[in-house]
Order: sequence, then C-alpha cells, then structure tokens
Amino acid sequence: MAKILGLMLSCDPRFRQTLCEEVRTQQGNIQISTVSPGVLEVDRLEGNAQLLTGLLENTPLFLRHVFAIHKTSPIDSVSDVGAAACAVMPDDLEGYKVGVQCRVLSESVSYRAIEVKQYLDESIQGRGGVPETKEPQFVVSLVIADKAYIGYSTPSANLTRWSGGAVHYGAAKNSFSRAQHKLEEALEVLEVDISRCKTALDLGAAPGGWTALLLKRGLNVTAVDTGDLHPELLKHRNLTYLRQNAFDLRLIRNSLDIITCDMSWDPLRTAQLVVDLSRALRTGGKLVLTVKFMGQSPLPTVRECLSILRSSFVFKRGRHLWHNREELTLYLEKL
Repeated sequence: MAKILGLMLSCDPRFRQTLCEEVRTQQGNIQISTVSPGVLEVDRLEGNAQLLTGLLENTPLFLRHVFAIHKTSPIDSVSDVGAAACAVMPDDLEGYKVGVQCRVLSESVSYRAIEVKQYLDESIQGRGGVPETKEPQFVVSLVIADKAYIGYSTPSANLTRWSGGAVHYGAAKNSFSRAQHKLEEALEVLEVDISRCKTALDLGAAPGGWTALLLKRGLNVTAVDTGDLHPELLKHRNLTYLRQNAFDLRLIRNSLDIITCDMSWDPLRTAQLVVDLSRALRTGGKLVLTVKFMGQSPLPTVRECLSILRSSFVFKRGRHLWHNREELTLYLEKL
C-alpha cells in the first residue's frame, strides 16, 4: 500500500473545534487544516499510519469518518482525478466488491461526483472487480476541494461504510419519527448487538420512533413518556405503554436486557435517572443513551455524564451520529 500522506477527517461543522480538541488531546502535536466546513486534513508528517491506528482504536466522539490519503491530484477534469484514483487501486480486483465514495466540495469544477464514480466503476470492472455501493469490501475515497484527496481502504478503516459518515437509510415504511433512524444508526455505528435481547425499556418514547424499531427487531418493549405514542404502535401486542414521568418508575430487578433513552432533559439528571433504574438491567445489559447538550459545552457535559454512569456501567463506544443534532449518543453495558 502507498505511503499515507495524511488523513481526511469528517465531522458535523458545528463541532469542528471540538473534534480538533479531542484529536490534539489524544494524539499530541499534529497539523490540522480545514478543507471545508466539517472536513479536516490531518498530518503528523512521518507518523500518519500510527495516527490512523490511534484514531481507529480510540475513536474521538465527534469523528464521523476518516480515510488515509494515499495520493493527491489536480482537479481540472474527471480524467485527471480518475487516473490518480486508479493509481491507488490494485491492478487485480478479481471478484472483489469495490465502492467509490466521492464528495465534490469545490465550486470551481464543472463535473459532478457521479461522473467520477462512473469513470472509476468502469476501471474497477476492467480490473475484474464489482462496483458496489451498499456493502463494499474496499472503498476508493475522494474529496475534491482545492485538489483531489484520494485513498483506498476497507470500510472498517474508514470507521463506517457511509461516505463521509453521512448515513441515509431512506424513508422507512411506518416510520413514526425521524428519531427511528437515529437508533438504527446507533445500533450499526456503535456496534450494539441486540439479537439476543428480549426485553427493553424505552425512556422518553413519544412519538415512538425508537419503540417502533425495537418492536420491529422482536423485543418486548415498555415505553415510558408523558406524551402520546403513535396510535398504530398502541395496537402492538409486545408493547406496554406507561404514560407517566420516568422519574416515578418502579421496576423489577434483572428484568431488562436493554434500556434506551432519548429524553430531552437535563443531561446530568438523565444520567442519574438511568443509574437509578439500572438495577432492572441484567448484568451485561445494554444502555443506548442520547446526551442532550442543552446549550452546555459538549465535551465537559459528556465527561460529567460518564462520571455518573460509570458507577453502574462500563463505557463501550460513543459518537456524534449523522442523525444527532445538539447531542451525542453513548453505548454502555451494565456492570
């Protein structure tokens, strides 16, 4: 594989400075430059391979996507960019599924990302590979800005199979709220395996997006909220709806496999609530929790919440998801 010239990081533009703070705290003295809002080029001169390993092993909370830059090129034409991208791909791709993820961020070029993809798809086929969008084994990543930044890697080395971390599931049938996609993304990106979970508690459930997804996955769900659930959900035989304040809940010990919480409430009080309810979780039970910033500084807020949660849980992963706004999603397991 070609030398890593640098790394391309993607985040929500609102939290660019927060990501820079995280990366510098974790990785020390590195060069960070802004390619466009939400897209950063990072360089540690001779240590970029180690830098990538560090980011993958200890992923910053506000990092959505990363790829190693193996080549740069002029952006004058599709053929310029395409030829440079072809140079980073193996000559023999026989049988491999290869995706092309191209983001055109420059307003000075006359071509579109789809044209670059079409050029490279033809090259992939010419080398015996199979162009693939949803589940590629390898990815050609391109960011076209002041120049073309190009890399070739596996999806796992990019943190996600989604270009730039932009997760688009499409309009789901019977989607009761946008939040349903937030939980769906959390389960995928944070690697939360609920295949063996049977019982769930969903706090702040209304109008029912997270509850609907949990029911769809086959769980028995207790949904708690003072607001209204969607009428269609109320017909589900595996749903128990408690129209009450979550702080008044009384639960049976060791009766739950997972707690999910997307409450719009003070983050520290929410964290303490979950700790108080954790006795209902079995050992190893899962918690998926949205930390709402409520106008507070993101990193200190998350750290304070984790300090509270660690009395009953072990932190597994956290991420500012594509479907998050002024908030962040955490995955923890019961001690």
